[in-house]
Amino acid sequence: MKIQTAIVICSIFLLVRVSYSIAEKEEYFHWVDEKGVTHYDTKSPGNVNAKKIEINTTKLNIPEDKKTFQPILQTSKNVEDQHVEDIKKQRIEECKSERNRLARLEINGRKRIQEDGYRRYLTRDEITEQINEVRKFIREACSE
Repeated sequence: MKIQTAIVICSIFLLVRVSYSIAEKEEYFHWVDEKGVTHYDTKSPGNVNAKKIEINTTKLNIPEDKKTFQPILQTSKNVEDQHVEDIKKQRIEECKSERNRLARLEINGRKRIQEDGYRRYLTRDEITEQINEVRKFIREACSE
């Protein structure tokens, strides 16, 4: 998600930069017609002697080098990498917890739970079902 935000920012920057570049490179012309009316245009009239003029356009103070957005992209990459590392750590903790749970289920012949305000022991079938669920989780999520 952070990378997408950086891409959007880069796209907006490039769009603005290109539009300013186009405006900077256009030629502007000034002339007065036979009726005394002053005209300004980006195209030179063919039949009238027009002066080419420079119009000061607003320029952005942005470095021209390609590294302009490198810090933003690098920061986004670092945030994304940190997020991936956090997810890996969380997954390792979940796997550790599930392995401990599996060991307790396999070792203890009885497992007591709280259900509807009462305590009861799981049946052997319920314990087997939980063992199978935990093994499936470990097999799918904890293969390292």
